[in-house]
Amino acid sequence: MLLLIVGLTLYLLSRSVPKPAPDPETVTYTRIVHLAEQCDRFRRMTKAWPPGAYALVNMAKFDTNLLFDAWGHPLVLIPPTNAQTCLCVISYGADGVPGGTGTNRDLCLERP
Repeated sequence: MLLLIVGLTLYLLSRSVPKPAPDPETVTYTRIVHLAEQCDRFRRMTKAWPPGAYALVNMAKFDTNLLFDAWGHPLVLIPPTNAQTCLCVISYGADGVPGGTGTNRDLCLERP
């Protein structure tokens, strides 16, 4: 009986302990990856890369949170061109300015 009470108490305590929020860099990188996946989906549907992130908004089931990093800055989408052969999705970090170190560093995903 005592074992059952201890087990139930531990279970209830574990459910009431809040989980720490993910850090902004992890949230941002996850959004960058998902935005790149949506760009691939757009390309499969239209046979062309989206000209910008907002071109994806009209797609079914598109989460508009993917357009912003964890700091509230818009993610930058650079579609491939003749000079650049890959899709780039960029967050300019916490300060929203290119370059920087620490939380201000740029996060970038390049996809061929």
